[in-house]
Amino acid sequence: MKNFFNLAFVLISAIFSFMLTIGCSNSESPKATEYELIEVEDPNHEELEESLKNLPEEKREELKLRRNINLILIKYVKLEGRRYRLDISEEEAGKLGISPEWLEIAKNEIEDANKNIAKMDADGQVLELPDPQELFKNK
Repeated sequence: MKNFFNLAFVLISAIFSFMLTIGCSNSESPKATEYELIEVEDPNHEELEESLKNLPEEKREELKLRRNINLILIKYVKLEGRRYRLDISEEEAGKLGISPEWLEIAKNEIEDANKNIAKMDADGQVLELPDPQELFKNK
């Protein structure tokens, strides 16, 4: 079961990390705000550090921040059919230290991921979508 959890977490992370990379290169990210973001343990910390080592410090810090936000929000991502949905209010996100701007970015990234999933489905590519809620229930 632990291997399944790790595989599914990697798949979900890969989908959202891919979207983060695209979003990161195409738009300005919100700067730090008055929100106190909680820190989440990253099970892939070493791999992330290795992949970011050649980037400028500012870009590395931004990607680490985005990764931490994703690790927080993954517990609020629900699978509904063949689509993911972020099920958290702006107020709840604020209590976790996530600003409305970052929450909007996350929602947009999930919507982009859903569009990519739909495109893959339309192209006949089979992609098994793990349900994050089931994974966290069994952990």
